Amino acid sequence: MVQRYRWVTAIALAAGFLVLPGWGQVDPRRARQHYENAIKFEGDGRLEEAVTALDGALQADPKSHGALRRRGRLLLRLGRFEEAQRDFNAALALHPLDGENWAGLGEAQLGQKQYGMAVSSFESAIENKHESSQLYRLLGQALAGQGKGSLAIEAYTKSIKLRLDIPETYLLRGQAQAGLGRFRDAIEDYEQALHHKPDYAEAHRERGFAHGQLGLFDRAVEDFTRALSVDPNDAKALGFRGAAQDVLGRRKEAMEDYTAALRLDPRSVNVLLARGDLQARQGKHEGALADRTAALRVEPEHVPALIARGGSYHILGRHAEGLADRTRAIQLDARNAQAWYGRGAAYFLLSEYEKAVEDLEEAVRLQPNYPEATEALAKAREIVIRMREAATMKETKPVEAAQDPPRAVEAESPEPETAEKSAPLTAPVVRMPEAQKPPIPRRPDPKPEPPQPEEAPLSAAELNRMGREKLNERNLAEAIRLLGEAVKLNPRFALAWNGLAYARMLSGQYREALTDLDRALEVDPGYINALQNRAAVRRRLGDTEGADADAARAAELLQKR
Repeated sequence: MVQRYRWVTAIALAAGFLVLPGWGQVDPRRARQHYENAIKFEGDGRLEEAVTALDGALQADPKSHGALRRRGRLLLRLGRFEEAQRDFNAALALHPLDGENWAGLGEAQLGQKQYGMAVSSFESAIENKHESSQLYRLLGQALAGQGKGSLAIEAYTKSIKLRLDIPETYLLRGQAQAGLGRFRDAIEDYEQALHHKPDYAEAHRERGFAHGQLGLFDRAVEDFTRALSVDPNDAKALGFRGAAQDVLGRRKEAMEDYTAALRLDPRSVNVLLARGDLQARQGKHEGALADRTAALRVEPEHVPALIARGGSYHILGRHAEGLADRTRAIQLDARNAQAWYGRGAAYFLLSEYEKAVEDLEEAVRLQPNYPEATEALAKAREIVIRMREAATMKETKPVEAAQDPPRAVEAESPEPETAEKSAPLTAPVVRMPEAQKPPIPRRPDPKPEPPQPEEAPLSAAELNRMGREKLNERNLAEAIRLLGEAVKLNPRFALAWNGLAYARMLSGQYREALTDLDRALEVDPGYINALQNRAAVRRRLGDTEGADADAARAAELLQKR
């Protein structure tokens, strides 16, 4: 503690506190007059004038601790955090054991996102007997900013014990719970917030997000709608509701919500990619390209957006631009298996099989449990071998499989998933994680089917694609048949197991769906969409504990992306 006080004093000296204009020329009467004027201005809500009056008080008496602290508080209210920090440092140089000064300093640091320094200052305030519900709430926010969710929850809980009626604290604790994947606990906190403040739009929105993470999309839509009834200009709520509508198959409503959200916030990368994906699934590839390009204007180095736009370019026959986007994605994130797979698939479609082999090998090296990449690699290798054999035998006609041009199939079936989905690619489409929060609860990131030679018999990937199309058409019996054939051909095809499970879920065959999801997760234990689907199935079968465990695991994996 002594070192900390010396540090504050040193800062005050460095800031020139001891050499303010007028130092040594104290005029107590003038200082008092300015101070009283400041109190009057503050009472009238004239905060800027109050700050100016306190400037005069400190010119008359530079060592006025009360004036420094009050001006610091006013500057906090005005959002002028750097100036407030200077005032509280100067006040601490005069009174280093004043807990209120430490609290003010911490709040100024928090406002500048100096989370570690803020935590230290708040702890000093507590050590100096300045404890309050607000202080613990601010401490929780600083700890949350450091990514220390469990400690933040402890701080919020202490805040709630001191004041049971502050809705914001319940909201913040709920957000911390959600960050740890404890969505049911989060919902309880949001409901407490709404008990104290029924028109709390942010609490409605956050509860909707938690419902979406649990696969309860109808409830999520209801929550987002309530939030929008309070604040029609809540762009996040519109984006979230659009995503939930999308998962529920309400494409028209989803498009309306995405578009309304973008009118309010045209720079939302998540919503641009969501709308782009929806347009791609509707065959509106020019519109999808426009949305993905707009996302990249906001974040030029957004890897999932680059991969997705590459898919749009290939579908539209603009292959050089598609390859350029996927190459750029690899340059930005050389450990992204989906980027390597996407470019390898593009090379395959362009009959550049040796380049395809190189990229697909890297995708499989980075992600060994990647059945689509493994299958595509086997096909590309087979063609390369045949071409080399033909060259050796001096055949006049090279042996190679005829390839379909890039197909207009961009997305897989609408299994419920709350993970961020970036827009899919051409054949094959790439399943990609989103890079940033907030994750919109949406249908799953699509995973692709490997490219197929026209003359080859139907492969597991082709059967999977056909099954997904039947799912989109809600031809569930045919979808189950095709996806069942896919997993017979390739029992390690996690995507097909997941799709088969979803078809069974829609058919009410929950126990069979649970078995299919178990198989998907045996192949790929980190398959987030399968975990979320299994959570929904377990909940439907009454296994709440198992459902919560799956939902928490999925949330944990999402946090690590």
